[in-house]
Amino acid sequence: MLAPISLPEGATVDDEGLWVQTLHRPRDSQVRGALFLDRDGVIVEEVGHLRHADDVHLVPGAATAI
Repeated sequence: MLAPISLPEGATVDDEGLWVQTLHRPRDSQVRGALFLDRDGVIVEEVGHLRHADDVHLVPGAATAI
């Protein structure tokens, strides 16, 4: 069994095991939001050095999660 981890404030893990965390910015900020995602083995299948678009294959469920 895995040991429990301590999540940062505002972070949760949903029913599908996805880490969810929303960071808030000041109301007067003109900065746009961003979504940071890891690629190799998380969004697309690990294939070593990715050289061609034809080598990109999404990990099952990645598109739905995004």
